Amino acid sequence: MKNKKYLVSGVSVLIIILAIILVLIYCKQNCMSELYKEYQYPNEDFYGKELYSEIDYKCSEYELEIANVVIDRAMEVSDYIGISENAESELGDVGALSRYYYFNTKDAMMQEADFQIITCKINSHEGHVWVVYSLVRYDKEGEKINSCLDILTLWNIEKYGDEWRVVQVREAP
Repeated sequence: MKNKKYLVSGVSVLIIILAIILVLIYCKQNCMSELYKEYQYPNEDFYGKELYSEIDYKCSEYELEIANVVIDRAMEVSDYIGISENAESELGDVGALSRYYYFNTKDAMMQEADFQIITCKINSHEGHVWVVYSLVRYDKEGEKINSCLDILTLWNIEKYGDEWRVVQVREAP
C-alpha cells in the first residue's frame, strides 16, 4: 500500500513536470512579447524575421547608455530652430539624424518630437537602436501641418573615435 502511494505520487510529479515542459516549449514557439506583437506587421516583413526578433532583446546597461546618448542627439536635432544653412555649423555632423530637422518639411517652422528607446544591440564598434518616435510639425502661424505617431524605426550606429553616430535610419513605408 505504501509503495503504491509513492508510485502514484511519483507519476503525478512526472506528469506535472511534463506538462510544464510542454507549456514552456509551446510558449517559446508561439508566445510573443506584447511589444513584438504591437509592431509585428508590416515591420517583421520589412526588417526580416531574424533582425525584427531583436525587438525583444534585453540590452545591457552599457548598450542602454549608448542608446541614450544617440537619443539625446536626435532630440538636439529635432529641437533645432535655426535655419538649414546654419544647422551643420551649429550642431556639427548629425549623420542620418538630419532627417529629423523641422525644415525638411515644406512650410514647417517648428516641431515637437518624442523618441523612445525600445532596445539597443552593440557589437564592438557598430550596432543598432530600435526606437519609436512621434513628431508634430507646425507652420509659422502655429497650425499643425503634419504629424506621425509611434513610428517604429531602426537606427544603425557606428563608433567614430569616442562618438556614436547614426549612419542609417530604416523604417517601414
